[in-house]
Amino acid sequence: MNQKYLAFFEEESLEAYSDIRRLKAMGDDVIELKNPFNQTVGFPQRFPYGSGDVTTNPNVAEAYGDGSYVYTEEVWWAGGSR
Repeated sequence: MNQKYLAFFEEESLEAYSDIRRLKAMGDDVIELKNPFNQTVGFPQRFPYGSGDVTTNPNVAEAYGDGSYVYTEEVWWAGGSR
């Protein structure tokens, strides 16, 4: 997994990040990720809804608020509930 992470990092960085999160969700913490730019929040755990979705659909705005969920809520395949 370390070699795959290094090989994918430049061109397929999102896929490498997703692979590491999948392994972590299965209990295999291969690589520890640290965000040097944001020590308090860490890495995003999911993509946010677009601004058009939030401004035109009040249900999205009500359910997800200001968008801080991207740092705390896992996606379903990484152990999250949604």
